[in-house]
Amino acid sequence: MADATLISKGSITPGSSMKEYSFTIPSISARGVSDEYSLPLDVLGGPIHGLRVVAPLSRDFDFSLRNKAGSSPPSVNEILKVIDVTDGDYSAYGLGIPFRNADSPQTQNLYARVTNTDVSETGPVEISLQIQ
Repeated sequence: MADATLISKGSITPGSSMKEYSFTIPSISARGVSDEYSLPLDVLGGPIHGLRVVAPLSRDFDFSLRNKAGSSPPSVNEILKVIDVTDGDYSAYGLGIPFRNADSPQTQNLYARVTNTDVSETGPVEISLQIQ
């Protein structure tokens, strides 16, 4: 499993405890191919308030977010169950989903799994998380 590339990290507004983390992962090449990526954070847990996932070249992919490496659905380690993204862009805000890393030993990571369900490659996938 590879680390996603951290593009940016910062407070949503000055003095806010809400941080936005933006990552990119490489293109997923073909229909039916899945990859899992580690999203390195600087917290062990907290509520996720917002999520945006964009695959600019894809119209159809599945996305899930987990708090433990290698876990598979259905699992208590799934924070967000498989989301079927059908327009290449998924966003949700005001979520308030609590999480705590479940690796042993604990790490400061979340794990994203993306499955290409389109006929062409996804292009680089961008993942943004808002965590308090």
